[in-house]
Amino acid sequence: SVQSVDLIAAWRVTGPPRDINFFIHALGPDGLLYGQHDVSVPATRYVAGEVLAERYTVTLLPEAAPGTYTLVAGAYLPDGTRLAETALITFTVTPRSAPPPTASVRLIKFPKTTLVGEDVDRSLPDAQRLYQHFRIDEATTRVPGMGVEKSFPVADSGYVTVAGDLPPDYVLPLFAPSSRYVAFGDALVLTDARFSPARARPGESVTVDVEFIAARSLMQDLIVKVELTGNGWRAQVDTVPVGGGLPTLKWIAGSRLRDCYTLTIPPGAAPGPAQLTLGWYDAFTQRNLPLLHPRLAQLGPNAPLGVVEIED
Repeated sequence: SVQSVDLIAAWRVTGPPRDINFFIHALGPDGLLYGQHDVSVPATRYVAGEVLAERYTVTLLPEAAPGTYTLVAGAYLPDGTRLAETALITFTVTPRSAPPPTASVRLIKFPKTTLVGEDVDRSLPDAQRLYQHFRIDEATTRVPGMGVEKSFPVADSGYVTVAGDLPPDYVLPLFAPSSRYVAFGDALVLTDARFSPARARPGESVTVDVEFIAARSLMQDLIVKVELTGNGWRAQVDTVPVGGGLPTLKWIAGSRLRDCYTLTIPPGAAPGPAQLTLGWYDAFTQRNLPLLHPRLAQLGPNAPLGVVEIED
């Protein structure tokens, strides 16, 4: 089954150099965006008429249903003005052959399908996103989800994921308040995040405890970065997991890892809210792993973990 697409695109800018963004997007059968790779190119990087070649990796969201998808290429200005857009190719997505990563295994039988796992992401304060993972037991075109029934072309076997947003006060008693489900590319998933204290002073430390699941056997040396950003200051930790003791090159599909990081608030840090975030990047290419979450991806390359209030 196709879950990511790699391609090299070449662009020629005929006008005078200016800051510009190029993109490759994957549109689903419903016309919605299910994967993207956007690249920012400053005006200082090229001259008029030069060909700009870039490798793009478009990884589909976990909830990308079976069907026909279209790759679209285009360019836009930093203010969002669209300059160009064209369809490239279509490709077919089929159910996954292996179970998707999940922190909460289930086994609930439905007609023609079985619920095999559920996860909830509570990264955003105004909604919680529920992911339900199904195994297709018999040929079917429909999969039931909480409040959503997903339709797609006939599928004989494999696994699919249904996702939907619920109100923040909707009661899901099987999940902890710290539950997360944030996929970083097709490599790994953040499934839990806790930190303490919620209020701290300059010179004090904040401890962050997280849990990850490997979505596949990893062949990249990945670095986890945790940042605490306040008014005019930042504390940051970039590290190989488990203090360098368990590089991702040793992770196999389904590996579950708990890790802990400590951030020290710099002396003289201005009081007020400080944003705590977490991301991953490739140690060799320095590229950030994309967030496969439709709303979180709009906030930047890091997943929000919460807010620490800095006191005088």
